[in-house]
Order: sequence, then structure tokens, then C-alpha cells
Amino acid sequence: IELGAFQICISLKSVVIPDSVTSIGIDAFIGCEKLSSVTIGASVASIGQCAFEDCPMLTTVVNRSNLNIVAGSATYGEVAKHAKTVKKS
Repeated sequence: IELGAFQICISLKSVVIPDSVTSIGIDAFIGCEKLSSVTIGASVASIGQCAFEDCPMLTTVVNRSNLNIVAGSATYGEVAKHAKTVKKS
């Protein structure tokens, strides 16, 4: 997913990253204020800096990748910064 691809997409609520995607670019989803859930596809090997910054409603993360995404952590583009748990599937 390209750099800034969905930047400030205020109507976006849920995202499923397909297994065919290998990387999520810098600032890809930054400022998506209503984004509440994301599923990271199995082939995602990298998530760019600030990819999910300013997504305060993003509390549901399903991780199908091999990345070690931890709830409450600002690593991996802040994807799980506001998550209470990260589900592995």
C-alpha cells in the first residue's frame, strides 16, 4: 500500500489488508479518525512509520502476518497503539 494512500480518509471504518500485500507505506492510514478495525494480511512484512498515526478509534487488530504486533505499542506504524488486544489468526 503506497505512502499516504488513505491519508485522512475520515469515512474509513474497517480495513482488511489482503494476503497479497507485502508492505504498508509510511502514513498510509494516518488521520483516519473513524478507523476502528484492521486485519493485517499474512504476507505483510513491513509497516511504515506513522502508517496508523492519529487513528484513536483503532482498537481491534487482527494480525495474520509474522510481525510481532503488541497491543498498546507504537511500533509497526502505531497499528496497535490503542488496541487492548491483538488477535492472531
